[in-house]
Amino acid sequence: MADIKIEYSNHRLAALKEILLEQDKTLDAELSSALDMLYENYVPEKLKTDIESLVERENAELRQTENCFAVYHLHDDFDDYHFTDEFNNTFYDAACRYCEMLEYGYKSKTVDTVAHEYFSDNHPVNAPVFSVLCNTMPNDNRISALIEFDLENETVSVCDSSDNSWRVHNLEDVADAVHKVKLKSDLILETDKEIFNNALAGKAIDFESEDETDDFTMQM
Repeated sequence: MADIKIEYSNHRLAALKEILLEQDKTLDAELSSALDMLYENYVPEKLKTDIESLVERENAELRQTENCFAVYHLHDDFDDYHFTDEFNNTFYDAACRYCEMLEYGYKSKTVDTVAHEYFSDNHPVNAPVFSVLCNTMPNDNRISALIEFDLENETVSVCDSSDNSWRVHNLEDVADAVHKVKLKSDLILETDKEIFNNALAGKAIDFESEDETDDFTMQM
């Protein structure tokens, strides 16, 4: 959903809200109805077909993540923190939170402070529970993703429930992908997650070519 900001006289707005309240109506509902009318009157039918398809895809993505949670591990060279999060339950959600971390500064903070400040819906778990959740994800539809932020080496490792395979990205690439979503034109008929995933396509770290390791194991 997009937020719309407009300037309007405070006096007129107060009077309008009061009159609407007397009629058991709300300003938000009336503005939404007016926007729907503008959409119907001005957007060409061919474009409407494409847009409605996009809206349906976004709604489908939302339904898929309802009642799901992601399992997180944040760590640096000094400490680590394990938690689950029902609100930030996709890799794209996690990437957006990382961009907020960059914007407001996180490197001087402890990992538990970072988790509480930027993942407000986090529920801490201990290492044994974290391990159990990682092992049961293939058989538990509630777990949407496993996500590990290595804040020391500036990488993120993710395993989505859709394919149950690990990939690792540089956090700089992840931030760039989120930035591309923010710059998208409203007429690009892709969902935010599609743009994000396309921006990261082919950018996963290849450990074999870097001669670092053959298999990736999530750190406990």
